[in-house]
Amino acid sequence: AKLFKRILIISLIAGVFILIRYALRDIKLDINLLRAGLEKMPAIVIENISLEREVHGDIWSVKIPYLDRDGERFNLRSLDITRRIKTGGSWYFFGDNGFFSNDIRVAHVNKIRGTLEVLDNQGGRIWNLESPSLNWIESEDAIDFPQGLTVYDQEFLLDTPEANINKSGVVLLKRGGVITWTKPLK
Repeated sequence: AKLFKRILIISLIAGVFILIRYALRDIKLDINLLRAGLEKMPAIVIENISLEREVHGDIWSVKIPYLDRDGERFNLRSLDITRRIKTGGSWYFFGDNGFFSNDIRVAHVNKIRGTLEVLDNQGGRIWNLESPSLNWIESEDAIDFPQGLTVYDQEFLLDTPEANINKSGVVLLKRGGVITWTKPLK
């Protein structure tokens, strides 16, 4: 019985030492192996995002049905942007796909369609717009349309090869443009 107790105690002590050894080995994970494993992880996918933010009194709402993150770059499929202007009026943009780079704070969206509702002393006006692409740089106060922009309503059509819109809604034609009046003169 004494021999059995000694063997049991020695076995327990040996078991504890083995457990401690393996625990210490697991605690000393190689950080490079961990980093390599994280780099091989697939991109993070997020669905049905809705964001709202106030910027200079205007309310910006963004809806993104699908977004995947790959490092500092966010790739998106479909994008709805609404800007409710504090002085009245609103902007609406819809884009097919694009990306946002978090490190350089730049966005690019393809196949833009939308409306600009601008209120004035005569009640207001709604313009439709279309463009192959839109670029936005956070540090600037403008949205660029480097591949052209078409703006139209029931009275006219403006087509330009390159333009931008500043935060007040003023459209700057960087390389000229063509205006076609569509409403007959009386």
